[in-house]
Amino acid sequence: MAEGPFGAWLQVTGAAPRSKVVTVVVVMLLTSLTEGIGIIMLVPLLEAMQGRSSLLSRSIDGAFAQVGLTGSIVGMLVVFVGLVGLRAGLLHLQLIGTVSLMHSTMDALRQRCFSGLMHAEWRWLALHRPSDHASVILNDIARVGLGLNQALSAVATAVSTLVYIMVAFALSWRTALFAALGGALVLLAFTGLRRRALLLGQQLGDANRALQGHVQEKLHGVRQIKIVGGEASSISSFAEMLTTLRRQQLSFVSDSSIGRSLLQVAGAAALAMVLYFGYAIWDQSLATLLPLVLVFARLVPMLGGLQHAWHHWLHALPALQSTNHLIEESRRAAEPSVPPVAGPAISLHSAIELRGVTVRYAGRDRPALDGLSLDLPAGTTTLVVGASGAGKSTLGDLLMGLIEPDLGMLQVDGVPVTGDVRRRWRGAVGYVQQDPFIFHDTIRNNLLWPRFAASEADLREALAKAGGEFVFALPDGIDTPIGDGGARLSGGERQRIAIARALLGKPALLILDEVTSALDRENQAVVKRSIAGLRGRTTMLLISHNDFMFDLADRAFRLEAGRCSSEPVPSRI
Repeated sequence: MAEGPFGAWLQVTGAAPRSKVVTVVVVMLLTSLTEGIGIIMLVPLLEAMQGRSSLLSRSIDGAFAQVGLTGSIVGMLVVFVGLVGLRAGLLHLQLIGTVSLMHSTMDALRQRCFSGLMHAEWRWLALHRPSDHASVILNDIARVGLGLNQALSAVATAVSTLVYIMVAFALSWRTALFAALGGALVLLAFTGLRRRALLLGQQLGDANRALQGHVQEKLHGVRQIKIVGGEASSISSFAEMLTTLRRQQLSFVSDSSIGRSLLQVAGAAALAMVLYFGYAIWDQSLATLLPLVLVFARLVPMLGGLQHAWHHWLHALPALQSTNHLIEESRRAAEPSVPPVAGPAISLHSAIELRGVTVRYAGRDRPALDGLSLDLPAGTTTLVVGASGAGKSTLGDLLMGLIEPDLGMLQVDGVPVTGDVRRRWRGAVGYVQQDPFIFHDTIRNNLLWPRFAASEADLREALAKAGGEFVFALPDGIDTPIGDGGARLSGGERQRIAIARALLGKPALLILDEVTSALDRENQAVVKRSIAGLRGRTTMLLISHNDFMFDLADRAFRLEAGRCSSEPVPSRI
């Protein structure tokens, strides 16, 4: 992880294409040079109007002669206007290049974060709030992008400032030295504000994550909130978080404004002193003094812009630290890499076997699964019941290859499910959970995700097996939009769509995790009939907290404190 604002800037720009970084820097340099040369051109122009000539004027006339130009007033005016036009074009290129560089950097960081999360172990992902990760990808990296834009602006301003100082030294070294020392003292005086920008950036990141987590949780639970009459408290807590967020943002804006105002006053005082010393003490000519006034009049807002831009970059550093932390943590939690050609999905002919499996989670006193041994013969339906916290979800995660046991072994037809075999095994498992993953699209696209090559016949077959024939009676049939989370369907209909999608993959193992627990009796019965129709046609694991589907199972077990009953339950649980 990069340390300090300069190291952080190098790290962020290093994430973007090198060609874009080089192009932006070169254009910045050329833009600053054209502006500096344009100001120097004022000296011989003013002296020519006064009929005077200095060493600087004669040097410029010599340079003109080298390229076949004359040092006439008209010639110098033409060159001056040409330089202004060239600088305008370069400024346009600089703007486009800076924005492109900012977007490339943001996209690269977001890709790294998202890819890291997608390849991380499920056990690590389950310990973190998805909203915190979403806040980093959406909010923090957006702040990094804006901060980078400001940092690039600071670099451009710094280059222009350096060119202006060089011009000032060319005009009058004493005046330039006096002004440079004054500017350095002014910037040094704002060290406290820059430190405060870091603190405010950290607080803003915390406030953003808290707000995003609150919104996601409350919107997800809005039904329950309305049932218990929690609207007022939810709105109140949301308002408090907004107030906190706006307070942090306002503090930053206030600090920036105060710094800008103080810098303007200090710059005006420095400019007044430059004028006084140049005119009254050092007796400089008008042709030299006027360009100097222009230089220092430009330098004052430049110093303000430099302070403002760097202030914004420091404010964005905590967001970059959060981004780096997410990238590093997800890298450490990454699953083993899989060869490009991992082989076909594993088939099941004999049995799935758990042998002395133990799974532990950090921060918990007892294991989620404790020395568990269990067999799932091919073609059978197994029911596992247990109270909340008994380890049922962990058992499902283990059987579908999302996690590996800390001790013991998962085997399919005697083959250990580990390493790249574990990733291949996932392709042979269908999984349907209590709250099915349904997105805002048509039924067809929900079914096809992520098996887009499935034919129309495959879709109809999967829907028929899952009891989803109701789809064809809808106004647009299988192409009917179903709303966010399948809101236009009943709970039972959503479950049957999810089961059909799982069946499209022709799974060797189908895991149905509490698929009826959130449904009313009528929908429970419909889903149960769908499951009954699958019995004997695929290997199934039914996970439930009760014995509602006991009559569908060939074997049933009770799970308690991570351990299974030693004998199958013969009749009732």
